Amino acid sequence: MTYFVTLDDKKECVGVYSDGDLHFDDFPTTLTRTWRPSLSLTSISADDADFAYLYAQGETLANLCPPELKPQWEEVNKRMAAYQVSFREAKVDLSENCLFDLIPIRYLTEFCYLKTEIIKHVFKTREKPENYDFMRQLCVLLAEMEGQKIKLNLASLEQKLHLKRGRDLAKDLRQGKKADYVSYDAFKTKTGRLSVKKGSFPILNLDKEFRCVIEPTNDWILELDYNAAELRTLLALGSKEQPNEDIHQWNSGILGVSRDEAKKSVISWLYGSKISDIGKRLSEIYARETILNKHYDPVRGTVTTPFGRVIPADDHHALNYLVQSTTADLVFDRMIAIRDLLKDKKSFIKFCLHDSVVIDLAHEERSVIKEVFKIFSDTKLGKFKSSIAAGTNFGELKDFNI
Repeated sequence: MTYFVTLDDKKECVGVYSDGDLHFDDFPTTLTRTWRPSLSLTSISADDADFAYLYAQGETLANLCPPELKPQWEEVNKRMAAYQVSFREAKVDLSENCLFDLIPIRYLTEFCYLKTEIIKHVFKTREKPENYDFMRQLCVLLAEMEGQKIKLNLASLEQKLHLKRGRDLAKDLRQGKKADYVSYDAFKTKTGRLSVKKGSFPILNLDKEFRCVIEPTNDWILELDYNAAELRTLLALGSKEQPNEDIHQWNSGILGVSRDEAKKSVISWLYGSKISDIGKRLSEIYARETILNKHYDPVRGTVTTPFGRVIPADDHHALNYLVQSTTADLVFDRMIAIRDLLKDKKSFIKFCLHDSVVIDLAHEERSVIKEVFKIFSDTKLGKFKSSIAAGTNFGELKDFNI
């Protein structure tokens, strides 16, 4: 068992610290435990490494540091932060340079030694999570997505500059305050829904009118999306049959109200609003009590999802957390399966939104669309009604018929 630290996250920058030494070639053959995924793992034959980051459930290295090492860790982090500031002021592009070429060896070695000690401490003091294997696959995929630059057409924002948010986005992208890649945090929310890290391209809160800035690296952008994903998850958890039609229209017919009214009422009920008559009917339609009896422990105050997540919850939030978390993991599970299909192809997963997956498609590989759509629709809780849209930029997608 060998602990190690990768010296840079970029695929082109391969370097490792292990057993007190820095390696840039002739890597040790038993690299088995590190902090988190890196694009260089394949290059150092460490694809099967275990990640302390997952044992720690996203906690920071600073929080995990043993008390006796904290003074040293704080000092070395101040020094590393000072280097980062100097790089920015000198306009050094870290996407084009390897970090280990810019920092003196003795400081880099000290940093890696302390990081290794924290990693050892995590493996010694934390238990392996029940959903470790699933989260490992997800985090490896998220690391791959972070390593992919998003092709941006800033000229497309020229017609949006009368809007303050349009001006702010253009300014942040031009000044490098927002990256041209997406960096997700898989642990920031209690339900497991993804959030984007500070400085990342803001894909999760990007206004639809600004999506035109995103273009394909290949030829087409495809978006796969579920029809009312959380409501379909709720039906599946209650062992109810999935309607083949739009679920809001289906609810409209049952409740005897307009589609818009049905949508507002059902979502309001799902998120905890007490709607007297409609709430009682919805609880019966969606088998609320049956679902909670199976997945919610009011004594412990926890919800346990089909994917093995255990989430602290009270009576008011239990159903919402269960559905939101399960839906997120359903999307991640399908995203991982699509990634496996596209392995060794030019086409790739570009990013994901909460309930949709976006693919950068090469025209010559368009024959995979049917299989991708089938994989996405066939969830672990049954077949969900899905749609697919395509276009030459993310802001101008049109429905695509399979």
